Amino acid sequence: LLGMVKLSPGVLGNPVLKGKAEINAWVAFTLDRAVMEIIQPCVERSVMIACTTTRELVMKDFATDSDDTKLRQCAHLMVQSLASNLAMVTCKDPLRLTVMNQLRSTFINKWGEPQDRVGQ
Repeated sequence: LLGMVKLSPGVLGNPVLKGKAEINAWVAFTLDRAVMEIIQPCVERSVMIACTTTRELVMKDFATDSDDTKLRQCAHLMVQSLASNLAMVTCKDPLRLTVMNQLRSTFINKWGEPQDRVGQ
């Protein structure tokens, strides 16, 4: 993940972050930690919902079809599509919030409170 994290020049030009060469490594570490925290429960919930929905839809749509192979193939494709789309939609906001909180916590632990917030 470290090689994939590229911070924009606007972020790197921030006076608070000047001289902090390891910022890319800390951002990559934080992103990895946030994804690991959010992804498992989100995907599990999405797969459960997709399986239940697919079972009901496939049973209705293939009630008169006698080809089990076709039913399984369609059910597999439907579960895959539903679960991935549902996980992507439901993970977006929690992941964004977790990344922000993790970054804030990591930066404060590493470099302390920003000088303009110390007196507040």
